[in-house]
Amino acid sequence: MCAFVALDTPLGGRSASPLAVTMKHCAVGTVVAMLSAVCFATASEPLATGEYGTDDGMGTLVISSGSSGKQAFRLTAQGVNGHRCGFSGTIENGIGRVDLGTPDEPLICAVSFEGAGNALSVGLSVDETKWEQCRPRMCGARAGFEGSYFLLPAPCTASARGETRAHFLHAFRAGDYQQAAEVFERLQTQCARFLDWFERDQVHNNLAMALHRLNLDSECLRELSKTEAASAGNELKLREHFVGAPFDFERYLPVARTTWKVQRACGGSNS
Repeated sequence: MCAFVALDTPLGGRSASPLAVTMKHCAVGTVVAMLSAVCFATASEPLATGEYGTDDGMGTLVISSGSSGKQAFRLTAQGVNGHRCGFSGTIENGIGRVDLGTPDEPLICAVSFEGAGNALSVGLSVDETKWEQCRPRMCGARAGFEGSYFLLPAPCTASARGETRAHFLHAFRAGDYQQAAEVFERLQTQCARFLDWFERDQVHNNLAMALHRLNLDSECLRELSKTEAASAGNELKLREHFVGAPFDFERYLPVARTTWKVQRACGGSNS
């Protein structure tokens, strides 16, 4: 069975900066008309259920059991400057069906799920005419969802990461800074590749605060050096990193200010 799969820019690599992501999505308009015929085999087995994520943490896919030989799925993906993708549907024989029509104007958009086991390649699987109809209803202009999704280890799911943050806060507020540091060090070891750039820097900041309370200021500064804020050094230069993405800049600015504050506490300075 053959289908047309649109070639769109994925959401970027694990270490992609906001600027790099911005540049990638600025190119979407130039490639949106490029289509390539791709053949795929009909799936004989249901896809593995659970929560999947992209390497950069920008996309999340959840597949669950359904009925009548079908599975259910929902997908969300972050783009640039508040743009995002979000849709849900059913899967049968490796093809997702997303109903985006109305009683007067029916529209079913097909999504391909290729691969097996813990990794899936996901993409819009429609002809050029349907692409024009489906894509704007599935994603904002500066967002995309196509790419590789990996079944997340248990500690890396959204709910598990929420519990990890709660454990960190409990330990930190109780004055058990060693335990707090270990909680986020473990999260980084297990899940760093699946964190988006925003959450990743929040973790760096919180871990650095725990290290500072342990009088490990060199380690604190080393942790903060991995952030976008430390790379920029100050608010003016940070703004330059977010050219064309003012929403992302305003969202990230409180995180950056925390970075700079902790940096000073640990004996560093920002320009």
